[in-house]
Amino acid sequence: MKLKDILNAFNLNYPAKFDIFTSICSEFPERCHYLDRFPLLISEPEVYSQVEVFFDRANNNNLLKEYLVEEAKIKNVIKKMWVYNNPVLVQTSLLENEFDFLLKVLNSNKKSTTLLKLKTDLCKQDNDLLFEINNISYLDVLLELGLRERVSSIFIFPIFKTIIWTNDLVMPLYVEDDSHKQLIEKICTVEGVYLRPYKQ
Repeated sequence: MKLKDILNAFNLNYPAKFDIFTSICSEFPERCHYLDRFPLLISEPEVYSQVEVFFDRANNNNLLKEYLVEEAKIKNVIKKMWVYNNPVLVQTSLLENEFDFLLKVLNSNKKSTTLLKLKTDLCKQDNDLLFEINNISYLDVLLELGLRERVSSIFIFPIFKTIIWTNDLVMPLYVEDDSHKQLIEKICTVEGVYLRPYKQ
């Protein structure tokens, strides 16, 4: 199955030229959100830069412990969603990245082994097809690489009719219906993150 097929199943248009999330938000802004550390958009860039933590800065600046706490919260939200949507489908840029570079970012022998297996499995299928994640260790590695801004991925949760884009600690999210949105909000609340509305 391709991403275009999923979007069609969700009654969404597949944009030819635009970013998919932006296109969906222009059509259904009320269904679009951000999974974020902050409940509202911080409009002052100078203020935001003082409180935002990202992997490269944390790794070089003694903020790693704080970063890992925030990363774990978001990973836990996605993992809890995965439990109810297994398998999750993903389109990922993993194969477009230098493998040794990704290994350094993971910094764990177990995760390095998982990354190698994931890469092997991804290579076995057509690049246009969505990959099924029915192994939580694959999900964990893709999330970690996405949150650390190394690999871009689009995760599709078919039962929740939800799509999440990963490439840093703020994740764009589309959710089709209110019942699943409420469940995702509850999971976020328990984990200490927010489902921030797209439009404020």
